[in-house]
Amino acid sequence: INGDELATTYSFATELSDDVGGSGGEAIPADQYVEVVDDEDRIATRVPGEWEIDTAPFDVFGLGTPQPRLVAAPSIDSFVNGAGAGAAIIAVDALPPTPENFELAISDVVAGSGCAEASRDNYEDSVLAGPLVILECPGGIAGVVLAASTTENPNTIVVFAGQAANEDELAVLDQMVTALVVR
Repeated sequence: INGDELATTYSFATELSDDVGGSGGEAIPADQYVEVVDDEDRIATRVPGEWEIDTAPFDVFGLGTPQPRLVAAPSIDSFVNGAGAGAAIIAVDALPPTPENFELAISDVVAGSGCAEASRDNYEDSVLAGPLVILECPGGIAGVVLAASTTENPNTIVVFAGQAANEDELAVLDQMVTALVVR
């Protein structure tokens, strides 16, 4: 378009639709999404307005200091217990974005998820770049973990961990990644 090459964009809904149930009902229209920002004003994205939000920092990786974090889900309790859809986005400044630290972040998230690793690939868009790990979770829930450095702050590891049980929930994960800003 206008002489510019079109970039291929990864879509959880497209790539993982065969791994989850069909539609969960009706897709959530774009005008029903709201912008949310974590308590430290480091992470921003858009989520369905009816979802629960937790924006408090938390020492997710046991580094001794809380990391900026944003959790969004229809039910945060269900999500954190591995039984429901949602996503957690964590900005980790205490670890430089090296392949070894990406692996450490991924291993911590996978170990705490109760899921099994199904595959790995590379992910890159205008904000994130790094390893993409697809997980198989109990109850037919497809989990996705993305650990990546941001182009806006290349010294930060960003962990995007999402779960979905149907195509509509995968579409929400797509919207969250597309709208993601990490400062």
